[in-house]
Amino acid sequence: MSADLTFRAPPRIVYDRSLVALAVLNFFLADARDGLGPFLDAFLATNGWSPMTLGFIATVGGLIGLAATPICGALVDATPYKRALIAGPVVLVTVAALVTLIFPTVAIVWFGQIGTAVVGAVIGPALAGLTLGLVGERLFSQQIARNEFWNHSGNFAALFAVFVLVSMFGTNGVIWMMIATAIGTLIAIFAIKPDRIDHRVARGLAHDDGAPGPSGYSVLVKTRGSSFSRSYC
Repeated sequence: MSADLTFRAPPRIVYDRSLVALAVLNFFLADARDGLGPFLDAFLATNGWSPMTLGFIATVGGLIGLAATPICGALVDATPYKRALIAGPVVLVTVAALVTLIFPTVAIVWFGQIGTAVVGAVIGPALAGLTLGLVGERLFSQQIARNEFWNHSGNFAALFAVFVLVSMFGTNGVIWMMIATAIGTLIAIFAIKPDRIDHRVARGLAHDDGAPGPSGYSVLVKTRGSSFSRSYC
């Protein structure tokens, strides 16, 4: 009876280094995945960019990110290097943000914003797959809730830190903030043990090799969503 209760209990985060690292990852990733984030518009506006231009760039970047999401999701699903698909984009978006601060030209701003949108399309599925591979389907919803707690905590901490650092050091404060969160993200990623990640489970598959393989793109047109089915069937 006690063994069964132990099995049903969620993993204790204080006893699992990889889950502690996952919490830290979500905390730092809240800022690191967005580069300059909301600070970019204020920075560009002070450099003569019009609100219409900024809105247009954000719209185009969002559409490109939306179009890239299925492709990036398929990439994440097919590869066992999910940690690298978080670490690499974080480095790229941080470098792009730093270059934008130094050289806010039209080409660099466009490249940085489009890159940030694509990075978001990669990191989201990679983080979900990494989480699923660490805790399994049964505990996935609980762990996602924990991820969101640490993500929102990181958002709050980052906004407060930006307010303080910009007040004290100006743009240099933002630069150091981005570097710090990127380094924190990378340390957390590499603290997750690779052998703790079940890559078959991370794809939504069962442990045994005899289980059916992953679905193809045809599932998008053959299978209706659960909410649609409940409403119309």
